[in-house]
Amino acid sequence: MAAFNRISNYDGAISDYLSSFNADGTRDPHYDMAKAINADVKAIGDILCKAESVNVFP
Repeated sequence: MAAFNRISNYDGAISDYLSSFNADGTRDPHYDMAKAINADVKAIGDILCKAESVNVFP
């Protein structure tokens, strides 16, 4: 949360867009959506980190 607070100091619009929490610290409706997306990204990331690049296409 500390890194997020540094971002929010620069631009309130960015913090409103990125935040899954309300100003009072409670979770907003985006929290569960972000949690699900993070789980999907983690599952893919674990596989991709172990993958070996075999070709690069221009």
